[in-house]
Amino acid sequence: MSLPKIDVPVYEIKLISTGKIVKIRPFLVKEQKLFLMASESEDPKETIRVIRQVLKNCIIDELDIAIYLPLTSNGYSYIFVLIR
Repeated sequence: MSLPKIDVPVYEIKLISTGKIVKIRPFLVKEQKLFLMASESEDPKETIRVIRQVLKNCIIDELDIAIYLPLTSNGYSYIFVLIR
């Protein structure tokens, strides 16, 4: 007997930078824990790594974060508002 899979809603959004439509899922508690651990380390590189990991977790489509979401605060902020 396997564990049940918890279904989460899936939304489609349009990326501002490219106009590409991607599917995302909401921000979960496990992503919040990643942010808490990154904030305790106070290392900027760790924070950037966690931000990319959370985006990679929440974006369902195959999407290269480095290409479609360059490291700009506008792109990340837009996605985080929609995920949150």
